[in-house]
Amino acid sequence: MEDSGGPLTVKALTDGTVDVADIYSSDPAIGVKDLVILSDPQMLILPQNVTPLVSASLPAIAATAINRVSALLTPTSCAPQPALHRREAQLQGHRHRLAHLQKLL
Repeated sequence: MEDSGGPLTVKALTDGTVDVADIYSSDPAIGVKDLVILSDPQMLILPQNVTPLVSASLPAIAATAINRVSALLTPTSCAPQPALHRREAQLQGHRHRLAHLQKLL
């Protein structure tokens, strides 16, 4: 399965085609599909950090806002929440991002 942990991988997990897969820990499918996150005590899968990349000509106020949001992105803050209906999860995410952006302005 080669879709980088995308919908084909999730489908393979949920329909029983595969038993284990590597998907992003922030993927909402984990909660929505009630998937189980396994521990990785030997660190076989390295962490992948979110790194915003922007043009050098970005206005300073925008760079400040991005840096503030970036500082909030931790493994815990990006972790999936308990299973929610897909639309509820999307709305909750939009509200959360909007609240953070409003604080920055």
